[in-house]
Amino acid sequence: MNAGGRIAALTHPGPPSPSRLIAVATRADPVPVQVPGGIELLTALSRAAEALGVESAQVELLGGILRNVQYSLPQDCRDNTGRALVYSDIRTARGPVNLLSGSVTLGSLEGRPYLHCHAAWIDTAGVVQAGHVWPQTTIGPSPLAAVVHPLPGVSSRNAVDPETGMPVFTPYRSGPAGTTGCRVVLARVLPGEDLLRAASRMCAQADIRRASIRASLGSLVGPIFLEKEPTAPLPGPCAELVSLWGTVDGSRPVEPFHVIVGDATGAVHGGIIDPASSRVAVTVELLVTEESPP
Repeated sequence: MNAGGRIAALTHPGPPSPSRLIAVATRADPVPVQVPGGIELLTALSRAAEALGVESAQVELLGGILRNVQYSLPQDCRDNTGRALVYSDIRTARGPVNLLSGSVTLGSLEGRPYLHCHAAWIDTAGVVQAGHVWPQTTIGPSPLAAVVHPLPGVSSRNAVDPETGMPVFTPYRSGPAGTTGCRVVLARVLPGEDLLRAASRMCAQADIRRASIRASLGSLVGPIFLEKEPTAPLPGPCAELVSLWGTVDGSRPVEPFHVIVGDATGAVHGGIIDPASSRVAVTVELLVTEESPP
């Protein structure tokens, strides 16, 4: 079976099982920050989290300049390791680039700070691209605008997932949950899960009625865009989720799920997706944050 077939096999077309996510809840408020320029992205974001007293966080990258952008794209796996897919060789964007959007999971790998970042940008030739951005990417001379979602008492750890053979972040309880701020839940959503169903379950477990979805990233099979013709999935093996916005109230999507994704060529796509038909491929690091009812 090729990589596309393995990804398809992971979508579990029937109703997802309650075991298809791993979630940890805490309390905290999002913090707008100016991420200092001139240093590596990992170093800068690790310092921002340390200043907030946490080891793990989800981050929205809102804009700025990146230089020396190191990135990869998802590719079919052509070896016999059983992996769902592989990353391409590391590429270098024609930079400096203008960052359009991005999402980051900040955590650790073997006890050292590490991150998972997907971003979209415009390069010096005016081409819009997206990809899996590696930690050694550097920030331009001026700061990046970002929103940090700190996760007190939560440790996001990167390790190889036995189901897909790919490195993924998984949240764990590492200390007391935060006691002030909004209730928030971070989950690793497993292959084949429906994002709306996952978000609804996360809210129910944390006694959250209404929640916003932000600062989330990973990969989707498809996805299916509701307002594009024809409504055909993007070419495989998967689409890299750069950003995700939505609001849920119980099991209802109060606001549609808007996404920006990059396909296997680095091309950027955006719009409203059908979450039931746009299942998780390898993983999604999904963050829900409590909102007050209107």
